[in-house]
Amino acid sequence: MLEQIVEKTNQYIEEMPKKERKKYGQFFTSIETARYMAGLFVIPQQTTVTLLDAGAGSGILTCAMIERLDKIEDIKEIIVTCYENDENVLPLLQENLLYMHECSSKKLFFGYVIKISICYR
Repeated sequence: MLEQIVEKTNQYIEEMPKKERKKYGQFFTSIETARYMAGLFVIPQQTTVTLLDAGAGSGILTCAMIERLDKIEDIKEIIVTCYENDENVLPLLQENLLYMHECSSKKLFFGYVIKISICYR
């Protein structure tokens, strides 16, 4: 699952000018780093797990975590909330969340994918 999302993200990176990505401080996590980071979490012993991805990008970190949670039999539901401030990447994120929903063995519930504005003074 993660390989497919990273592949789609790499296509996005090739199509989106670096200047535009830099404007939003976008950094797309590598597959190795995403799996490593997902492995750092202590998984609670409960049937429902809630995730917050505060800088969702294309959903790479969310996907790595879902892959890990898919392997834990006791977990039945995963509730995910993603925030992203770049409207250019939102269609890719939404497509990837749908893909995760289709591929996961768990019941996945996705919260709102929200565009937020950041103002600097």
